Amino acid sequence: MGTLVVGLLAGPLTLAAGLAVVWIGLRSRLRHAVGATPQVCWCDAPAAPTPGFRTRAEVLTGLGYLPAGFVRVSPASPATATWGAFVHAELPAVALLSCPPSALYDRRCLAGLRTYFEDGGALFTTSIALQSWYSFSPRGGPVRLSQFRRYGEPGALHGQHRGTVKAWIAGGRQAAPICRETLLEQIGRDRAWVAGAILRTGWPSPTECLRLLSESGPGRLRF
Repeated sequence: MGTLVVGLLAGPLTLAAGLAVVWIGLRSRLRHAVGATPQVCWCDAPAAPTPGFRTRAEVLTGLGYLPAGFVRVSPASPATATWGAFVHAELPAVALLSCPPSALYDRRCLAGLRTYFEDGGALFTTSIALQSWYSFSPRGGPVRLSQFRRYGEPGALHGQHRGTVKAWIAGGRQAAPICRETLLEQIGRDRAWVAGAILRTGWPSPTECLRLLSESGPGRLRF
């Protein structure tokens, strides 16, 4: 009888232990993604930009984004360590385009568009799953939205981003001006805001964490 009881309990206990391990791992990934402050600085242009980068950069400039230089982020993988920065001439938005180390990674030449708002809110329209984690906001906090399209091309991202930005501004939200001189400061300040919000409100529950790490859920729109 005792053996039977132990056998019946072993399954649920093993499942609970497994879920606990997964939760701790997911929380660690989220902590690293939104709580860590990377080193961000301007850097020299890559010696030989890949064809994919050049093509997407031309699309961005055709949409009104002006090249502002190259940004290096560390720590990061070689495929996402260097980014081309493009500031829109009229829209309060910046586009970051990853510089793959070789043409083998051209499909991973990913783009992310950002607009920051004076109330601490932010809008991300991106083909980069990691960036969409930055839309984290505690309950009752400012509106922060990530619009995610896997391997989305700059034209599609821009159309979605522009429409949402204009709708938010029409609704009374005040977008923060963005330019080359303030870009790195704004990125750092936004990351610090997210980290501070987590410290003030505590880490999200296991359910909320799973939603943040998925491609849908609160603060994330897949289009």
